[in-house]
Amino acid sequence: MEVSQQAQSTTGWKILEEDALHWEKWGEQYALYDALSGETHLLPEFSARVLQQLSVHPRTADVLARALCEGSDETCEQAFVEHVSQLLVQLQAAGLTEKVQS
Repeated sequence: MEVSQQAQSTTGWKILEEDALHWEKWGEQYALYDALSGETHLLPEFSARVLQQLSVHPRTADVLARALCEGSDETCEQAFVEHVSQLLVQLQAAGLTEKVQS
């Protein structure tokens, strides 16, 4: 699914019900238990970093991508922003994130 550049810069995202999420880490994988849905999600480290950034406060994909680039080897090119945008849509489908009005 392709996300337009305009949508990336104006659509905000937030984590759903942070208090209901319980984290465990094994190596570079995370298990995230959602007490509201009863589901457990196995996440790679990058997905966990995205959710952890959103737990601070809602962000657009652009702002989130820049925050993820700080202090890492990632380059904040448009392809990276698009990757973050697509991941946010996947996390929404899993019931972990939602769009917020901007």
